[in-house]
Amino acid sequence: MYCRFLSPHLQRILKYIGGLLHELSNEGARCQFEVFLEDLVLPLMVSSAQRGDRECHVVVLLDDDTVDWDEEYPPQMGEEYSQTVNSTAMYRFFKYIENRDVAKQVLKDRGLKKIRLGIEGYPTYKEKVKKRPGGRAEVIYNYVQRPFIHMSWEKEEAKSRHVDFQCVKSKSVTNLAEATADPALELDSRGNPLVSAMALPPPLPSDAPLGLENEDGAVGGAIDQQDPSEIEGANNLPPDDLNL
Repeated sequence: MYCRFLSPHLQRILKYIGGLLHELSNEGARCQFEVFLEDLVLPLMVSSAQRGDRECHVVVLLDDDTVDWDEEYPPQMGEEYSQTVNSTAMYRFFKYIENRDVAKQVLKDRGLKKIRLGIEGYPTYKEKVKKRPGGRAEVIYNYVQRPFIHMSWEKEEAKSRHVDFQCVKSKSVTNLAEATADPALELDSRGNPLVSAMALPPPLPSDAPLGLENEDGAVGGAIDQQDPSEIEGANNLPPDDLNL
């Protein structure tokens, strides 16, 4: 009954109020995360950069969460490289997937890479210690599900994974004048060039026949040095033919 008394303008607003509130929430989430980023996350990023790191992993804990790790048996899951921030307001902010999408876009706009936002288990305190066979101790920690942010500002991450420290001396000639120059000649005591033994042709055997025996002609193959009188039918030719 109440809807009948609403003006058409208000009815159109109520019809699309879901989309309107969604856009308002996106804009509010963007503004709120920028505050979290500058006040809580940015100092941790600067601290990581001052240590020489090029990425940062931040876990968002509640205000009343306590972290008490055993110094002798710390967690072995890589949490020692994580940083934490205690903020219940930020924890509530990341409960919504749409807020995480907005935060990811804000980080992209700031030029950050490899951005990951989600929820993971984080060890807070040691519950008990179990003794394994052989005397090895196993520590059981209490894990809580908390939001996390991971981002990187590394510019050349592809090169960091393929580093070759081997230095190989190049054998290529980069000097064109050196590459096109004639080889150096060796001179004797009188200043005459020495002919390398590699450049001389191999000596011929003492019994090797001279001439063109068994050598191929330009077109007709081997040249036979025979007396014209021995050619079959040569005696029957006229004198003029024998002189050809």
